[in-house]
Amino acid sequence: MVINPVFLRSPFYRAENISAALGCNVVLKIETLNPIRCFKGRGADYFMSGSPEERFVCASAGNFAQGLAYAARERGRSVIAFVPVATAENRIARLRQLGADVRCEGSDYDDAKLRAKAYAKAAGLPFVEDGVQPAISEGAGTIGLEITGSGADIDAVAVPLGGGALLAGVARWFKDEAPQVEVIGAAPAAAPAMALSWKARTVVTSTEAATRAAGLAIRLPAKEAVSQIASTADDVLLFDESRLDDAIRMIRDETMLEVEPSGAAAIAVLMQHRERFQSRNVAVIITGANP
Repeated sequence: MVINPVFLRSPFYRAENISAALGCNVVLKIETLNPIRCFKGRGADYFMSGSPEERFVCASAGNFAQGLAYAARERGRSVIAFVPVATAENRIARLRQLGADVRCEGSDYDDAKLRAKAYAKAAGLPFVEDGVQPAISEGAGTIGLEITGSGADIDAVAVPLGGGALLAGVARWFKDEAPQVEVIGAAPAAAPAMALSWKARTVVTSTEAATRAAGLAIRLPAKEAVSQIASTADDVLLFDESRLDDAIRMIRDETMLEVEPSGAAAIAVLMQHRERFQSRNVAVIITGANP
């Protein structure tokens, strides 16, 4: 199995101004400079390269479906993507441009996921869930491979935590290759289900996920994802919604890039827990830039 090179070898460099502002040495891994402007292409493409199926069903807040649709289009396959009814029009338009059959159903991601699963079962089609299929996490974990391969001196990695594929993949790589590096998930306090599940080592659901970080708005964690992060991640920290605007602004001022709220989660955690990271060398994954 292989990953399309357009998603690999993303920029990784020290952010001098952010480092000075936060009191730690921050190195940014920027996953927004690719055809879908987020990291999801790594896992989606790796999964697709090893699957014999021709049609797939998925649910997404937007980014994972884009990754799957891009990978499918490159291979002459097709994707039916269920997205919440409130999904931004530009995300829906981009999915259709990539060839996806978009179904706007459900009040949020988890509701759309339930509807997508039911549709896939009735239609006899494979349902692809971000955070469940191991290949998706393994593909996302190549970010960790690139960080260790850079030779940078780091002692922690901050990773946005949504469905869990990214954290599981990156944490697995570091546990195997550089176990001295602490891998920390960054989750919204307004959508704590994944953080609570990691702490409990079992699925903990919530009644709402009232965060602006749509890609991290999980109410119903997948048990497979919880199992993966429970056995690999060293910690999960929460950040307040009030941190997001400042984190987005800080990234924009440093990089001239406008990231989405989910993409700024790791910086938001560093801001929220400054004392935890003081004087440390921290790699931060900037995951997406789809408004």
